[in-house]
Amino acid sequence: AERAYEERSPYMVVEAAQRVVFFYFVIGMLTVVPVTVGVFVVEAALAPGLLDRVADAFGVGAVLLPYLLPITLAKAVVEWGRRRAAREDDPDGIATWFTGEDPRREWKKAEESAGEG
Repeated sequence: AERAYEERSPYMVVEAAQRVVFFYFVIGMLTVVPVTVGVFVVEAALAPGLLDRVADAFGVGAVLLPYLLPITLAKAVVEWGRRRAAREDDPDGIATWFTGEDPRREWKKAEESAGEG
């Protein structure tokens, strides 16, 4: 968010970015293992030589597609969530995870919002 540092503490600003990086890391780790196992199963048990034929026909990028697709979808989820978090006053769902958490106590937040009105 633009100029978020004016309303939030440095911790709150950095926390949202750290959550995005952590989300990408987890998606990457959850993607690599099953896709690699799946590639080995397809290559060894179901269709020996299939990956070589696919790479020859379409290029190496086609073999990398199973790795890239889940990460691309995760990036779309992150960007959609961050957009919702920036535009909505009270976002819900996954969008709340990409906002910095306000560490102030609930009574302090209620006191400040009552003073604004």
